Order: sequence, then structure tokens, then C-alpha cells
Amino acid sequence: MSDPLPPLLSEEIVAFMKRGVSIVAASRDDCLQASMARVGGCHVAPDRRSVTLVLSARQSVALLADVTACGQIAVAITEPSTHRTVQLKGSDAVVEPLRPFDHASAEAHIEAFVAEVGPMGYGEALTRAVVHPRPDDRVAISFTPLQAFSQTPGAKAGEAIR
Repeated sequence: MSDPLPPLLSEEIVAFMKRGVSIVAASRDDCLQASMARVGGCHVAPDRRSVTLVLSARQSVALLADVTACGQIAVAITEPSTHRTVQLKGSDAVVEPLRPFDHASAEAHIEAFVAEVGPMGYGEALTRAVVHPRPDDRVAISFTPLQAFSQTPGAKAGEAIR
């Protein structure tokens, strides 16, 4: 029996995802109408085969319903200072309760994002209000990335990452 394929996410992409990135998740309903929500934290499993997103339950009602119904998810991860963007897609997304380390991942993400956009003139209070899912309002979506694409503006936008 041959070895399984290596994880889709390289160590470099995982390191990118831990920086002060902006993350938006999307899904769709039965009529193919999109739902979207800002992500306030992200955790990649040590084997790099699954991703957990931390979101505000109150601000993600439609997305959570769509993910529950169809399991499909697309996630855009953008570094605001460079516009570098990676898109991940999965078809096995599930809504689940947070684990203790998901809270730590959310807090680390928020701090990194505040540090990333502060020099661009975005005040800390506003930034925290936009990306901070309150601890009592957090929910998680976990999925296996099946596809990854470079979506950085330019000639290679849309190119698959392997």
C-alpha cells in the first residue's frame, strides 16, 4: 500500500495563515445563494489535514445554516499589507463546539490582525469590534481542505496550489 498523499497545506501556508490575515468564509444554500461571514480565528491541525475556523455565532447565522445543510465551504485568507490571498475549499465542513485551544487560536488571530492593520490607520477599537467574536458567542467550523488556490491579484490568480 502506498503512502497517502501529503497534506494539501504546506508548512509555509500554515505559517501564512497564522499571520495577521483577514479571513472570510462562504457557503451556499439549496438555491446556490451565497452566505458569508468574517472569521475571528483559525487553527490548523498538527498534521495539516484539517482547519478549524472560529466565528461569531450571531454574525454567522446564514453561513452556519448553509454549512450544516451542504457541508461546502470556501475560505479566503488575505494578508492586508500585501494582498496575498489563498483560497481553500472543502466539502465536509461541520459546525461544532469550540475546544479550549480554539479560544487561544482566536485570541492570537485577533492580536495578529490588529498588529497587521494598525499601521494602515485602522484603530484598535474598530478592528477588535470587526473581528472579535466574544468568547460567549464563538462557534467553530472544521473542514478538510480539498483544494487550494492562489488568489493574489496578478497573473497567477486562480492557480491551484499543491
